[in-house]
Amino acid sequence: MISIRSVGRSAAGAAALTVTTVVVTLSALAFTADTAGDVDRSAFFGSMVFRSTRDGDGGISMMAGTENPVPLAVLFLVLTVVLTGVQAVRASARRRGDALPGGPGGR
Repeated sequence: MISIRSVGRSAAGAAALTVTTVVVTLSALAFTADTAGDVDRSAFFGSMVFRSTRDGDGGISMMAGTENPVPLAVLFLVLTVVLTGVQAVRASARRRGDALPGGPGGR
């Protein structure tokens, strides 16, 4: 049986994994950018962007962020479902193991 608590834990894990994905991807976009001229890069189906432009006085203007949150929301939902499924399978295996002779609860 899937409880609200297990779904909440799965959602928290999915949120952490989604944020980690965003941070790592934006860092990769920023640090792999060319240094010559203007840079306009996007990743993860256009949801994350990195732009840098050179000003007339030699300065550099940079912007990194999210443009389209839909792929990130889909990633979060898929991760939540997968993590909830993993918890359900683990709980089922634990119940089966407890019921076996010689298992922790089967003595």
